[in-house]
This record gives sequence, structure tokens and C-alpha cells, in this order.
Amino acid sequence: MKEPKSVKTPAVPEVVFLPDELTFLKAAEKAWKGIKNDDTWAAWWKIGAALRIVRNGIMRQLRLNEPKGSSYNIAFGRYLNRHFPGLAVTKQASYILWLRSDPEREELCQRLRDEMTPQQRTRIADPNSMYKRVNAFMREREGDRKPRKPTPPAQRIRELEAEVASLHERLAGRDVDTVPVVRHWFEATNVQGIARLLSALDVAKAREVADELLSRDGEG
Repeated sequence: MKEPKSVKTPAVPEVVFLPDELTFLKAAEKAWKGIKNDDTWAAWWKIGAALRIVRNGIMRQLRLNEPKGSSYNIAFGRYLNRHFPGLAVTKQASYILWLRSDPEREELCQRLRDEMTPQQRTRIADPNSMYKRVNAFMREREGDRKPRKPTPPAQRIRELEAEVASLHERLAGRDVDTVPVVRHWFEATNVQGIARLLSALDVAKAREVADELLSRDGEG
């Protein structure tokens, strides 16, 4: 029986950073070592910036367009294990890096924090909580931009029937020609206007016409 071939781990060189980057990374390492005693948003924000520097430095050295691939993962994990021990296995690392990896998310994060009360800023000081806030805000905003789905024909029919029934009750016993609003509806060119006019004369006929118009609308 043949033994399975071992998968070779690609040789990944050590990441080389610029002098200014190294200065900031050392400050962030200090913030990470004291995170248990200084679990503040300022500390996490600095750590997030450091992770972005590490990510960009690895991409620069490996000539990558995106932070993906086995070589990237090896280099990133190795650096964190050496300089930010324990951070790589936390979800907080991915959350704070997500927040600091895009200028729009960074600006939104800061704006949301500016709108918080002092008590909220103290309580919501970890990347997980801010990730949820920013992500929820962006999803809600994106939902507002999406075009609204048209009302299903069956629902529109039910709505029209309810309007017809309500109007029929209100106009019961009246002479249609003496009701100015009905004469105004006579000039309507949409489904609702036609249905309202017909409802004053014949509820069954109103439903029949509305149903026919909606069916044609669905076919278009």
C-alpha cells in the first residue's frame, strides 16, 4: 500500500516592513499585550491599524493583489503568532481588520461612535460590537437603495376588493350622479379608479374588471 504524498508547505520569506511601519507595529504590540487591562476602543483601533499594515506588507512582498492564498495565510499567521500571540485565534482580529480595511467602513465606524453617548462608547468598546453596528447600518442602507418589489397580483386584487367593499358600503343608498367624488373617479385611468367607480354600480363587475386588468398587467 502506497503512503499518501505529503503536501509541501511553500517557503514564505519573512516580511520586511518600512521603518515608520515598524515603529507603529511596536506600539500596537504593546497595546495588545496590555489589552486585558486596557480593553478600550482606542487600543483596538490601534491594533486594527497594525493588522492592516501587516496585511499590506505581506501583499507587497508577495506581490499579491488580494489577501488570499496559502503563502499569504502562512505569512500572516506566522507574524501574528510571533508579535501578537493569541490574537490570530480570536474573532476580534477579523472584525477589527474588516473595520479598518476600507475607508468607508472606517469613517462610518468613527461617525457611529461620535453619535454614541459616553456610556455607550465605554460599553461598546470591542471589535465584535462595532462590527455588528457598522454591518447592520450598511445592510439597512443597502436595503433602502434596492428597488422595491412590485406588489403581487393576488395581493393587489385583495386590496382592491377591500377598497371596493368599503366604498360600496359608504355609497349604499346614494345616487351615483349626486356624489362629486365618484364623478371625479370616472375620469381615472388606473385600476383603482375604475374599480371604485364600478363599485358604486356593481361590486361583482368591479371585481371582474379589476381581475382582468391585473391579469393583463402580470402578462406584460
